[in-house]
Amino acid sequence: MAETMNNNWPVVKLGEILTERKEKPDLEAILTGEIPIVAKIGFGTGEIDLREESKTKTNMILIKPGDLVISGINAEKGAIAIYGEENKELAAATIHYSSYEINKGKADSLYLWYFLRSRTFRNILLSKLPKGIKTEVKPRRLLPIEIPFPDLEKQKRIVTKIESLMKRIEEVRRLRAVAIKEMEILLGKSIEKYCFKKAHPIVDFGDLIVDAKNGIYKPTIFLGRGVPCIRMFNIHNGKINLSDCILLDVTKEELNKYACNPGDIIFNRVNSRELVGKAGLVPIGHPKCVFESKNIRLRVDLKRTIPKFANYIINSYNSKDYFSGVLKQQCGQATLNRTHLDKMPFPLPSIETQQSIVANLDSLQAKVDELKKLQAETEKELEELVPSILDKAFKGEL
Repeated sequence: MAETMNNNWPVVKLGEILTERKEKPDLEAILTGEIPIVAKIGFGTGEIDLREESKTKTNMILIKPGDLVISGINAEKGAIAIYGEENKELAAATIHYSSYEINKGKADSLYLWYFLRSRTFRNILLSKLPKGIKTEVKPRRLLPIEIPFPDLEKQKRIVTKIESLMKRIEEVRRLRAVAIKEMEILLGKSIEKYCFKKAHPIVDFGDLIVDAKNGIYKPTIFLGRGVPCIRMFNIHNGKINLSDCILLDVTKEELNKYACNPGDIIFNRVNSRELVGKAGLVPIGHPKCVFESKNIRLRVDLKRTIPKFANYIINSYNSKDYFSGVLKQQCGQATLNRTHLDKMPFPLPSIETQQSIVANLDSLQAKVDELKKLQAETEKELEELVPSILDKAFKGEL
């Protein structure tokens, strides 16, 4: 412990700081929804999510505003929360959780929350529990654990420093997200600028479609074999991403019928109102795959339009406005059909002009992609920075 914590801090048992709350919640109040039930505690956020329904078949513990709540099963993953004093109602949780009143004369709630979710405390748990971290963290095991613990004023100063550094990290995240959003808006406006010029004749998109087919409807079979199936979730920002794609066990005949070839446009015809109408282009080198029934596979007349140009048009602000005006809304789902696609206004410059426009738009898209890649890389760095900050805080180095 001396290697992970400040040696100059007094050692206290968690039982001197925390008192297990042993009261039981009123079952009738739970069933009527007056007392909500904890659904889970977020590993990354340490925030409590409450259930939408109130049915329960297990014994429950009571949680009062201001209590520390710990998931006995997932404590080591960060499932530790403060049920904020701003809450007006009591709460309840299953017996796999435990709830504690915090001794405010000795412990700052935020300091305790940061500390118990830190790598430092996880190492202490690992050394103190009989089966290490696999042992469920029950009050009888938690409260006797000894930890170096600074005085209340020192805790508050440490929390102030941690919060300041956390705000800087969030500001970096916010600024990078804003930069990406601004680049995406610039790309959208550039599509309008280059593609929808008055000099370009407007035709019905249906005049350019040589083949349109709805996707395969087949129950998902998780056999660990088959071919990737493009779902609506795999289409994003004009691209198709199969990194989290399901596999469908299809016959040879089904594969031929629903195959996705380079240059095909996969159009999402059923989704929420905000997302329906998005499309993705199947690129060269794409693995053999099929597509689900909520999508339409489009093949265009290559003598009149370039697939990549058509994909930009479908995903443009102009087309989104068109789709918004014609879609059908049923049972929370919005639907677009072949008739809607056929009537979509489509600017049609010469092939040479289309090639020039696509080159310009691809250049902008590459900048957006590079910015997103950089954000993903730096996000990993930021995530690794947080444990480092907490380690320094609990060594007294902040």
